[in-house]
Amino acid sequence: MKNVKLIAGIAAGVAAGAVLGILFAPDKGKDTRKLIVRKSREFGTDMNHLMEEKLNELMLSMRGKFTPMKKTTEPVKPENANV
Repeated sequence: MKNVKLIAGIAAGVAAGAVLGILFAPDKGKDTRKLIVRKSREFGTDMNHLMEEKLNELMLSMRGKFTPMKKTTEPVKPENANV
């Protein structure tokens, strides 16, 4: 839950900064648009890396919890199996 709040906080901060930056930008519109595109791509890349990192952490933590269970269980046989 803390990670979700962290990501939401980061996203809100970036959005607020972008809006304020656009409103008070001393540059021409064309230059500002280029800056927005560049910053948006950087933000997307950063978020992609963060999500990959968090997903990998989740997968590793889940793997550690389910491996012992896998070793102690037996396969389920259907009721009508002739085996």
